[in-house]
Amino acid sequence: MRLDAKLPTNPLSWQIVLENTGYLSFDQLFRIFHLKPEAIELPGDIIVFKDALWQSSRFHRGSHHRHRALVTESYIHLYPGIQSWQLAGMLYGLCPDAIIRIPSSRFPILLEIDTGKETMRQWRTKLTAYRLEGWTNPQFALWVIALGGKVRLSRLGNWIAQQKLPIDWHLSHATQIETDIGLWESQRLNNHPPLAPLSHPREQRLPLCYREMGKNQSLSLEEASERLKAGWIIVAKEITNQGLLYYLKSP
Repeated sequence: MRLDAKLPTNPLSWQIVLENTGYLSFDQLFRIFHLKPEAIELPGDIIVFKDALWQSSRFHRGSHHRHRALVTESYIHLYPGIQSWQLAGMLYGLCPDAIIRIPSSRFPILLEIDTGKETMRQWRTKLTAYRLEGWTNPQFALWVIALGGKVRLSRLGNWIAQQKLPIDWHLSHATQIETDIGLWESQRLNNHPPLAPLSHPREQRLPLCYREMGKNQSLSLEEASERLKAGWIIVAKEITNQGLLYYLKSP
């Protein structure tokens, strides 16, 4: 990515927020744009529900109200410093809350929003997926934006650190988003060492193993190579004590 890539030039408006997040609370409308709902003309696809404006195609009847509010709050604070925003996108099989691009990062940054409701087990499951994809598709970074106090952030930081993610990552409190975007100017986030250069893929740090799906016997590299050339596909990945294990399945 070019470091001189253009940032948004249009002033942020409530219409832009709704278009990109699908949600805007009455509090955000008044606090950020100094407007009340009755003072604006709403588009036909907007639903008013529980003191918030919802885009009808992204309406969930308020069940994720707090989460959606934090996603929108993050977008509002990130807007001046991002080049692109994709809500609830998908990258390498991962499903983050949003995917952003900023000039100082070579790779997309995947946003995960935490409102304090997810358990340690839920976070470990999510982070395991990031760890697996980070070994095989390392060209992305992770940014966790969280509500809560010091205890919650400390726990989140420990959960992430325990996974030893092979990607750049950072944890921010929701009130520090604008400040912390500057941290991406450096590749030494959270005082962990810089990542390996792209000419040395991270997947080479672990031995590679292959198995046919449903079988316990490992394949040799030659056997796996022949199967892949014949059109077999990788249907699952796992990090084991022996290395990175690929499960193959016939087409």
